[in-house]
Amino acid sequence: MTLDALGRDLAILGAVLIYWRNKRKFDRMNSARIEQFPGYSRKLGFRLADLILVALGLITMTAGVLVVANEQVETWE
Repeated sequence: MTLDALGRDLAILGAVLIYWRNKRKFDRMNSARIEQFPGYSRKLGFRLADLILVALGLITMTAGVLVVANEQVETWE
């Protein structure tokens, strides 16, 4: 696997993680667009999981872009 493919795969994985977080949030909403939770502790758990998904998504997407940029730096001149 080349570094270009690795960077592309990391960027795609990051986008998928962010999409998954948004889908989880959308699935918890009712028809009035208000999130519903079974209890306060579950709400905190869901929010923490969403935060982790977004953080991992942004980190992997940024890492993918940096890997591709580092691999293609010679072509910028």
